[in-house]
Amino acid sequence: MISQIENKEMVGKAYQKGIEFFIHKPINRVEVEAVLVKVNERWKYERYILEIKQSLAKLGVVDLSTVRRERPVRDIAMVILMDMGIIGEIGSKDIISLIEYLIEHRQADSSPPLKELYESAAQTYKQNKKDVEKESKAIEQRIRRTIMTALNNLASIGLTDYSNPKFEYYAPLYFDFQDVRMRMKLMDVELNPEKGKANIKKFLKVFYMEGWKK
Repeated sequence: MISQIENKEMVGKAYQKGIEFFIHKPINRVEVEAVLVKVNERWKYERYILEIKQSLAKLGVVDLSTVRRERPVRDIAMVILMDMGIIGEIGSKDIISLIEYLIEHRQADSSPPLKELYESAAQTYKQNKKDVEKESKAIEQRIRRTIMTALNNLASIGLTDYSNPKFEYYAPLYFDFQDVRMRMKLMDVELNPEKGKANIKKFLKVFYMEGWKK
């Protein structure tokens, strides 16, 4: 929460309402950096705890369904997006919306057409048919650009350190191997920086499965 309020009682009420980090105005760079570090540490801590619970669940020690309920899909999605370096991309919000839609409708074993997914997302805040069609196309473009950015980021990591945990985990899981290799080759020789492709449907399906199983 960012506010210019300095009254200790009101700040205390904000924390009681669930605010975890409070930044005072005027914004101080050092304070903001400190808060961001704490947020990052919090996310890492929560992810470690989740991974431990999942490991215990596989051993029959913890009920996996309980683990799923303890953490919202949006939180899981944000960690994945952050790991891929696309948390700040505008299309990341669309990706989260699509995953939440899929999980809400329990479409675990089906792969609805991408056009259907885009239109479903557009219908959440558009009513007119033409507006829905226009917005669904905009959503498609935003998601495509965001996924390509993720591919570029992972390919860049792979060129720097092929054994990097993020590259080893996300690159082969979310993208087709040939697409990753081609992107790395193009980046390595600085050829056609905008050229490349990604399997959008595979990316979203894997993203969905990651959110569902966690």
